[in-house]
Amino acid sequence: MSDTPAQDPDLLAAEYALGVLDEQEREAMRVRVAADPAFGRAVEAWDRRFAPLSRLTDDSVPPSDLWDRIAASTSTANVIPLPTSRRTLRFWQAGTAAALAI
Repeated sequence: MSDTPAQDPDLLAAEYALGVLDEQEREAMRVRVAADPAFGRAVEAWDRRFAPLSRLTDDSVPPSDLWDRIAASTSTANVIPLPTSRRTLRFWQAGTAAALAI
């Protein structure tokens, strides 16, 4: 779930609400929502914040070969790895995409 021992609960709630967690992380957050009312309220608050964005999109499914095509068209020679966790990067990518959608 967390790449660091004490990750910010609000960040976890936002990631859960955005849907950027993998299945194992989502299940851990479902359990936490049920067990921790404060965390559940944080998730609800993020859900309310993100609700207007969900009305702007449809539930389309991308083509199954999309990631393969992206990988094939991207040169890794010019990519500089960032010193950050994968989940944090996904959170900011999703946030950026949401901001662009607005």
